[in-house]
Amino acid sequence: MKQLLFILLLLTNLYSKTDSAIENPVVYAALGDTIYNNVDKINELQYLPEYQVYLDDIATYVKNVHEAKAMGYKIEEGDKTVSQSDYLKRLRKLSKTNDFFVHNIKNNFKYALKHSDNKLFVSSIDSGLVNIGRYYQDIKKYYKKHENEIDEYGDILGKLIATYTPKVVKEKAFRGPTKKEVQAAKMRRIRQKDRQKQEAMQRALEEELIKKKVQIRKIQKEEIEATSK
Repeated sequence: MKQLLFILLLLTNLYSKTDSAIENPVVYAALGDTIYNNVDKINELQYLPEYQVYLDDIATYVKNVHEAKAMGYKIEEGDKTVSQSDYLKRLRKLSKTNDFFVHNIKNNFKYALKHSDNKLFVSSIDSGLVNIGRYYQDIKKYYKKHENEIDEYGDILGKLIATYTPKVVKEKAFRGPTKKEVQAAKMRRIRQKDRQKQEAMQRALEEELIKKKVQIRKIQKEEIEATSK
């Protein structure tokens, strides 16, 4: 029960953070909060290999989000030169781009699970754009299966791993060789004996050939000596 409570608190902490420096504009907060809270995460995607094709798009998006946020603050301050309807239009447009990157990350995450792509799995989780609460069990199952293959990960995956039940390492009991191991050892002995037999036969043939050559040369020498008399 305590472990479950800890997990819930962790997941809540991961998904309830707002801008730590300045609060988001209140105007149209239901739409704006998601955009503003994700912008830094989307900006970090530029450092991932699979998002190099979106470098210009990410830079433009981040710039537009900051400009929209400034508009929201001006509206709160009562600046009549800023139109709320224009601000709303901006948020709706930005929301589509936000949804594109979130959806893209989710697809990468699912692809990683299906094709055992550890690097993509880690980068997707640590992007902060995957719904951890929804996929908690999938993440845990994948990590348990591939934990010996994953060398590096960030804060988010690290915190999730900390919630998993520690793996109990049991000392392996001594056991005799298996039937398969006995059979393999037997085959090695047979092959070794066969090689030794073949090598012995080869040596015998070579020795016999040398004897015949010596005998032939001896006969030839005797014939030459007989004809020269």
